[in-house]
Amino acid sequence: MRIFIGLWLSLSCLQPALAGEFEQRITRKAVVIAAQIYDHGDYFDKIAAATVLADAGDKGAFQFLVENLDNDDWTVLRSALDGLLALDLPDGADLLQRYAADAKPKGVFLKFLSESLASRPHAEMGELVFALINADDVWVQRHALQALLDMPIDDKADRVREFLEDGEHTTNTLAYANLVLLSTGDLEEPLEKLTTYADSGQNEAQEIAAVGFGMVDSEQTKEWLDILRDDNGERVKLAATASAAARGDDDAIARIVHIIAASDSMHGNVAAAALRRMPPDIALEISRRLMSLRKLRPDPSSRLIEAWGWIDADPKEIYEWSLGSAHRDVQLQGIWLVGHRRDLAYLENIIPFLDAEEDAIQVMAAWAVMRLIGEHFSVDREA
Repeated sequence: MRIFIGLWLSLSCLQPALAGEFEQRITRKAVVIAAQIYDHGDYFDKIAAATVLADAGDKGAFQFLVENLDNDDWTVLRSALDGLLALDLPDGADLLQRYAADAKPKGVFLKFLSESLASRPHAEMGELVFALINADDVWVQRHALQALLDMPIDDKADRVREFLEDGEHTTNTLAYANLVLLSTGDLEEPLEKLTTYADSGQNEAQEIAAVGFGMVDSEQTKEWLDILRDDNGERVKLAATASAAARGDDDAIARIVHIIAASDSMHGNVAAAALRRMPPDIALEISRRLMSLRKLRPDPSSRLIEAWGWIDADPKEIYEWSLGSAHRDVQLQGIWLVGHRRDLAYLENIIPFLDAEEDAIQVMAAWAVMRLIGEHFSVDREA
């Protein structure tokens, strides 16, 4: 067994003043489980375990994640990247910012990085995101601008305006940039621009405009949403319907529930992810309707749970539904949600998953435990 386990089993490296004996025991168990999976699990579970161990101070596990950023298998590269982004330490963010600034990364790395930041923004990576919006790759620009939507940066509006003034941009890039400006409270000019894009006939630009119209409550934006809900492009109609639902439109709310429950995976996932941009009461209403269904497919269920990572409302019902699910992917996302939100009140709900039969469930539970109480402990790296 790895020396690291012995290190953690030694009480000399724990800080008992900050936590009780129960927390010490559970944290030790989480690290031991992660170490066992790191040694003997399959490669993807090993990457997940390395994230837990790196958070606990294991330099070898951290280096393992870094080395896999050069892996030729894109699925492995993506897993290592997401593992570094999930670290509860500044080391992961610092490393990724240096790595992205280097000439070494392949184009696919920057694509994956921008996609991950768009789906799970990190406030401390603002400088990296601003660097990515100036990348040559339009795909990278698009997702970096999406990430900025949810990142609290003081001078965000000024820097996005500088970006708009600096060089030529595609219509879609301009639309995303104006959407970011709209999110900062800068309404008049961005709203005028988005209206132009809504009338452009270009589906992606219209989709972005539909998202923006959901941020501004006016007769003009309501009229545009009605128009775009009748558009031929499915993604445009979906975005406009989600924005109308966010404003409390009963028909739109019912439609979003139907799309999530009955549409193909792509549209259902997109509709579920849209809940994160809705008012908490609307997001909860839609979630309750979906959770009341006898069968809801795992993919949109997981996206629904993920959206609750950014919804400012009590997620108690989401926890109970997801953690009690018979489907492992839904359970995994529920465990992630508790850890992501650092909801210490649900520590006891996570602990049983440390004894699950599947490595993936065990290591996700170990990660959540470390997010919940791992900060109360330190590792003597010289021991």
